[in-house]
Amino acid sequence: MLTCNAAGLTCNLALEFAARGSAGTMKSTLSPGASAGEVMRQRIQLDDLPASVVRIRQPQWADSVTAIAADGSALPLIIKNGYCATKKPVTSVEFVYAGGVYAEGRRCNRLPNGPVAGQPFALGFGPKLFAAGNQSMTLPAWPTTVGALHAQGWELFSSALRGKDFRFVFDH
Repeated sequence: MLTCNAAGLTCNLALEFAARGSAGTMKSTLSPGASAGEVMRQRIQLDDLPASVVRIRQPQWADSVTAIAADGSALPLIIKNGYCATKKPVTSVEFVYAGGVYAEGRRCNRLPNGPVAGQPFALGFGPKLFAAGNQSMTLPAWPTTVGALHAQGWELFSSALRGKDFRFVFDH
């Protein structure tokens, strides 16, 4: 999940963590997107550690990733081989993951034109899947939004829904 070497710090998953060592602490915190088109934000902070190039893997659900410096300015990134890295060493960076609602087929392949009637599909937004308690959900109009899906009875699965009966894969 986390690698630190002479080339910098690499974080392979957008997760919250705190890694403490004798020299200092590395922290990753997640927060919801702050504006339209943002799915979530990940702040990586190096406390009492020297500045380092910070590299993250772009998740398959993120259409794009941008970065913000500690002073709020845009931070240029090098994007290569599925990873986004700061161009210069930093002690704090906030990565902004952008995207929208997406549909996937039975082999986790993206369905750019949305779900197809009669074929299995799942809907997601960022790292979360939509779930529905109703066994007969209507095929959503495509493209769609989180708000439109909520209005149809779809919910982003969260810890509050654990232990309840929900479906994640649909076929109509």
